[in-house]
Amino acid sequence: MESGESVTDTDSRISQLRWALEVARSSIVEVEADKRSPLLAQYRALLSEISELEGTNPDEKAEVNGLVILQEELAKRRQSGTAASRGSSRRRV
Repeated sequence: MESGESVTDTDSRISQLRWALEVARSSIVEVEADKRSPLLAQYRALLSEISELEGTNPDEKAEVNGLVILQEELAKRRQSGTAASRGSSRRRV
């Protein structure tokens, strides 16, 4: 914590960052695949900043799991979308 920064200021900043993290998470799920990369980078940056302010190690498994779970959800959506489009694009004879 920077000198002169109160606990209340830090708590407020963490609350704002958590809100931004949720917005980023929702956006990642909703946006087209080709636009996800910058959002994922922002998501990671937000996680890192929250970890820094909370005094936790960003390499801890709990912090990584949030991103891993999000990536797994995106992969499942991609697979289910691909499976649906493959089935509909098959040539019927």
